Amino acid sequence: MNVREIAGITIGLTGNGKTFDEVSEHLDFIPTTTASQVDIMLEISSNDIFHEYLPEVNSAKGLMSFNKDEYFVGYLPSIDYLVSDIFNTKGAVPVVKVKVTEDKLLKKIIKYLLLRRKAYKSNLIMSYSLFWYIFQIVLMTKSKSFIHAATLYDNKRNRAILLGGTGGCGKTSTALEMLDDSRYSYLSEDFSIINLEGQTFFNPKPVSVYCSDIEHGSKILNDFKCSFNFTKKLEIFLKRSIFRKNPIFKVSPQNLFGERLSISGQCSYAFYVIRSNVKSPKLKDCTLDEIVDRFVESSIRELKTYTELSNLILANDLLNTGVISYSVLKENMEEIYRQFLKKTEYKILLLPHKVSPKETINFLEKEKFL
Repeated sequence: MNVREIAGITIGLTGNGKTFDEVSEHLDFIPTTTASQVDIMLEISSNDIFHEYLPEVNSAKGLMSFNKDEYFVGYLPSIDYLVSDIFNTKGAVPVVKVKVTEDKLLKKIIKYLLLRRKAYKSNLIMSYSLFWYIFQIVLMTKSKSFIHAATLYDNKRNRAILLGGTGGCGKTSTALEMLDDSRYSYLSEDFSIINLEGQTFFNPKPVSVYCSDIEHGSKILNDFKCSFNFTKKLEIFLKRSIFRKNPIFKVSPQNLFGERLSISGQCSYAFYVIRSNVKSPKLKDCTLDEIVDRFVESSIRELKTYTELSNLILANDLLNTGVISYSVLKENMEEIYRQFLKKTEYKILLLPHKVSPKETINFLEKEKFL
């Protein structure tokens, strides 16, 4: 068993096969620990690892089922998974068992042509659709939480800066542009981890890089683009110029940023970013209640897989499973966000619909926040 640690949460990792190796690679940067007790187990295999599971309630036409201590999900492409003891209050270690189905040759070819991603199974496992929503439940047992934000560490001033908001608000493109300055190092891109003391932690979750981010001219992303072969460059050109798509790439932080990664940092500034009809970037003061509400609403929508599953279980629960409802999840996140944000200076950052990351950074520097 390999043991890794993220934000003080220890993960036991076991399994076999190509997908297991790819997931292990995602977590390679994470420090190996010698902890005898882990906080969560992740097992990935192509073998039959569900043979002891006995469902008592079936839902979603049999593609989702559960008993008192476990629930099963079987509607993801080429992946089924079983989660045990995630709501257990007796100290049992949560276990996530993922069974990967090997595709037939024709199916592999079709999926590759459609998805153009060799590692789509491992990327699916290490996404909000599976591992990260489960990890959020474990985080909250340790008085920590995910927040939908990009976070960087300012090595010159020894402080972290958090940029949050809904998808497309500009937090990732701004953070990537900031990383062109060597004084900043990377903590997270969209799944930041925070605690009650105002700290934020490194997350190895793959970075989502859109073509539109690359086009802004960040040196790091231009270097990444130079690694593309001719076929990929042609594919991007056709999707952008003819089909008007915005292709996305999943890249591990260590492959994108090298050694410019930080483990944790005390957060000084938290900005909630909104695209509005302002003519130039503008900062807006707000109450603690308002900023908490905005961060919670933008973050909890990323956990839609969990909210759908918990609603299904609660609607059919005859067993007192102890599943955490949407309302309880939201209340817990609100309290952690409130305590975290109390330790920071927080503002709403209003951006014009069309503004470059460099313009945003220049504005924040002018306002003495960077």
